[in-house]
Amino acid sequence: MSESTSDRQVVLDLSREEAWVAHVALTREIDRQLDEGEKPVRERALLSALERDEPVDPGALRTLRDAVVAYLDDAPDRDVVTGRAVLGTIDAALA
Repeated sequence: MSESTSDRQVVLDLSREEAWVAHVALTREIDRQLDEGEKPVRERALLSALERDEPVDPGALRTLRDAVVAYLDDAPDRDVVTGRAVLGTIDAALA
């Protein structure tokens, strides 16, 4: 699950496979934004926080959720179940 901190920030406890799907989803979103001339500041900060197992706020969790949902639209079959597990972890952390 997730470890809640006192200021509503959480550290997501993801398996190696789940962390990989989250990473791929965020990097795809970063690439999409760069291709559209946008600056993915929030997504880059979120990716860095996840890679360092740092706590993230609910807004960052929603950003991650959006990225994973978008990724699952055309994800390889091998990532679908894992991606859904990531969504479950995010939803539990946001509840």
